[in-house]
Amino acid sequence: MRQGAALPGTGGSAVEPSLDAVQGVASRSGADLGGIKVTINQDEELLGRQLYGHTPDVGNITLYPDAFANEETLAATLGHELNHVYQLRMFGPALDSATAGLYESASYAVEQSYVDFLRAGG
Repeated sequence: MRQGAALPGTGGSAVEPSLDAVQGVASRSGADLGGIKVTINQDEELLGRQLYGHTPDVGNITLYPDAFANEETLAATLGHELNHVYQLRMFGPALDSATAGLYESASYAVEQSYVDFLRAGG
């Protein structure tokens, strides 16, 4: 689950919370969403709570309102959540808090590469 402060150095205009917009940013940031169902949770009560995305299982990603702050934040969130998809496919769910922490650390570590790819013009 991507949460916490926004990725440093990101900026730009808000992104429309739509699947078309998600696909566009995914394509330009190198995020392959093939075989993954993306759900957009537009609950306004979540806005500003620094919740960006969640991967409940290997085939699903949920995006929250803060993920749409700008294209770079959305790219970082997609990269983060896709890394969780990979982790679930390769290793299964985290069965303890130490493993969950490692999953999160690794997922935060890949975010910048998706932002860099987007900035480079995809």
